[in-house]
Amino acid sequence: MKSYFTLSLYEHPAALPHITMWENLMISQKRIIDKSFGDIVENSTTFLVKRDDTIEALICIPLDYVLFDESEIEDGFFNSIEFREKILNKINKYHETTVCSYLKTLIFGKVTENQLIKISKIMRELT
Repeated sequence: MKSYFTLSLYEHPAALPHITMWENLMISQKRIIDKSFGDIVENSTTFLVKRDDTIEALICIPLDYVLFDESEIEDGFFNSIEFREKILNKINKYHETTVCSYLKTLIFGKVTENQLIKISKIMRELT
């Protein structure tokens, strides 16, 4: 079984209805196997989603938490061993694996050009 993680950055609270709609769809399809708050990144919600032969950790983080200059998320955090180990520990509760690859970044909401530059930097760290 393959394992991946997706970073989902969202405008809080404007995008919450979209996340709730997606969550309800995944629940109806019985794909969400776990949901937790703040265990991988502070102020985040993490969903573990099972699809066929894959498990995906979807880590939903408010845009403001990542993009503010005063953010507690330091440069390089998303490429850190600590970040990857937290994801693996979460997935290993359901399927033993040693590799969890970056899949994609989703953005829900409005971002400025400067914010997009910072998000692009995070994405480069992940690949």
